[in-house]
Amino acid sequence: MLQIENLKKHYGKHFSLDIEDLQISRGQRTALLGNNGAGKTTLLRSTLDLIRLDSGHVRIKGADIRSNASWRALSAAFLDENFLISFLTPLEYFQTIASIRMISEDLLLSRLKELVNFLPETVMYGSKYIRDLSAGNRKKTGIVGAFICRPELLILDEPFVYLDPRSRAVLEQHLIQLNQDKGTTLLISSHDLDNIQRVCQRFLLLEDGLITLDIEAGHDSFQRISDNLKRDQAS
Repeated sequence: MLQIENLKKHYGKHFSLDIEDLQISRGQRTALLGNNGAGKTTLLRSTLDLIRLDSGHVRIKGADIRSNASWRALSAAFLDENFLISFLTPLEYFQTIASIRMISEDLLLSRLKELVNFLPETVMYGSKYIRDLSAGNRKKTGIVGAFICRPELLILDEPFVYLDPRSRAVLEQHLIQLNQDKGTTLLISSHDLDNIQRVCQRFLLLEDGLITLDIEAGHDSFQRISDNLKRDQAS
């Protein structure tokens, strides 16, 4: 589903990313973990063709993202609030996405109905503009906007941040269900090991732009990832 080859990105003399080879299979639930500044968001932005690479290739389902736009219809993402249209209400935002993705109104409403336990109806259909919502509800709005696309590849950056414990648990369930029901490939960055361990099967540790560990769930080396993130929190 996702293939990265010889990807390099640097700012000045500092390499933000240096990834020789990374392949994520269709239907795999992959977590991207690491300290602040490790390069996680840069990697996700590179995957979505949001920043110019110094070298290398990113392919989604065989399509080079820089020369073939077919991957856009296969993927959906929410990285930060820049993905939102803040002067719209949540419903207007979802309708805009549906129009772009050629999702009918009936199908949109059906998909939104499945997500009201995550984003309450009072917010989903309310009159507040996105810019006036709480940080948690803005985050939920962005995630719901990605979910309604039913993508083959879903990319999320720190999706559990700003969410209350109940909402985190509900999001876990929706991510796993989307993967199991639709075969959606997940690539999720997170600092929250508790939530991400329950969602993902594969864990990549990024340190100074390099993938230094690539393990499956339950691997003995997972303690190294935990220790790495705890050092970041302590600092």
